[in-house]
Amino acid sequence: MQQTPGPQFLVVSRGLGGWTVVSVEGEIDIYTVPELCDCLDRVLNEGCYNIVIDLSRVSFMDASGISAISRYYKKASQNNGEVKLVGVSSRVKRILGLAKRLSVIRLYRTLEEAIEPQ
Repeated sequence: MQQTPGPQFLVVSRGLGGWTVVSVEGEIDIYTVPELCDCLDRVLNEGCYNIVIDLSRVSFMDASGISAISRYYKKASQNNGEVKLVGVSSRVKRILGLAKRLSVIRLYRTLEEAIEPQ
């Protein structure tokens, strides 16, 4: 059986004010999560442990995406860093809530709010 390609998936990272911003576009699922993990691995291997994942262009996330984000949250925390999520849609927020991740990972409306010193 041939897999029909889904919507375009894109993940890029850039530095911003002491944070690494990982911007994701498309659907995060079992087929695309390896690409997200590759990007996050590169970020951590560069010694960047303060990460903002911009999900404002993510239309869907399944359990594999939640698992990956949780795993990298833990890795960053073990290195005195932090993972924050920004631009989370109501659909993705609902999934994070069902997975009980909202009490652990902080959500922000904008990138500016996420990188603002606290």
